[in-house]
Amino acid sequence: MGGNDVDTPQQRPSELPESGTRRGRFSALARPISALAHWAGWPKVASVATAVAAVAALFFSAQSLRATRDQSALSEQGLVTERLAKAIELIASDNIEVRTGGLYLLQRLANDSPTDRSTVLQVLAAYLHNHSPATSCPPEAPDVPDGSYLGELVRRPLDIQAAAAAVGQFASREKLTAHYTYDLSNLCLAGVRWTQAQLSGVNLDGSNLMGADISSADLSKASLSGANLFDVNALRANFTSAGLANCDFSDANLLNTDFTDARLARANLSGADLGSSTLTRAKLNGATLSGADLGSDELTDADLTDATLTNAQLDGVRYGPGTKWPSGFAPPR
Repeated sequence: MGGNDVDTPQQRPSELPESGTRRGRFSALARPISALAHWAGWPKVASVATAVAAVAALFFSAQSLRATRDQSALSEQGLVTERLAKAIELIASDNIEVRTGGLYLLQRLANDSPTDRSTVLQVLAAYLHNHSPATSCPPEAPDVPDGSYLGELVRRPLDIQAAAAAVGQFASREKLTAHYTYDLSNLCLAGVRWTQAQLSGVNLDGSNLMGADISSADLSKASLSGANLFDVNALRANFTSAGLANCDFSDANLLNTDFTDARLARANLSGADLGSSTLTRAKLNGATLSGADLGSDELTDADLTDATLTNAQLDGVRYGPGTKWPSGFAPPR
């Protein structure tokens, strides 16, 4: 070679500039990052994340709401307890007006708080037993002057009426157990106003209800054994399957009353108006029906064995081969 030739040294791979190496690395990393950034599944991930966040928000909201409800329930129960204590304090007063106010407060409490209704009804029943036992009624019904009726003459004081009204509103709706019945036995409830009262299954054995208004009341499955129901107004009342043995219904208004399957053995129905009533399968054995009006009554399968039917009105009565009549009695045809 000539003297002008210059040898150019060759660079080894290890001697390449560092900047070229970094560009290669960045290029290698950029490709997967770009692919990840443009991945078509990102919208789905975003939707899932949004749903998870919404569920979490709902969960915490529900927990917060539950805690608020629990606190509210505790506060409400505290107020109910205060109202009950106040009402009991009032009904212990010597003043009848104050006691009556307390009884109306109990009725309002029973209406507002169904969970405390049974407690309220037990308090009311105890009040009636303390303030109106059967012995406080007159031994016999007084003479009723023209233009008046018995209920007006024998009606109980205002506090007894208030307690009875509250019991009549709720008694058959609230039972502590399947077989529990409220004990209203041996009470003086003369002249009480129980129109449309809910008294199904209630125990009224031996109670005195003479002159009471129990029209359209529900007394189905109630027990009124030996009860005094003289001259009551029981128009359209329901006594289905009720126990009425030895009770006194004399001179009562029993028009359109339902006595289906009722047990009326030895009951006194003399002079009662039973027109258009239903006595299907009723047990009237030994009952007294002298002078009673049974016109258009339904007596299918009724048992009138040994019943007294002297001067009873039986026009239009309906009966069948299963109806049992007193021995020697010729039923109407």
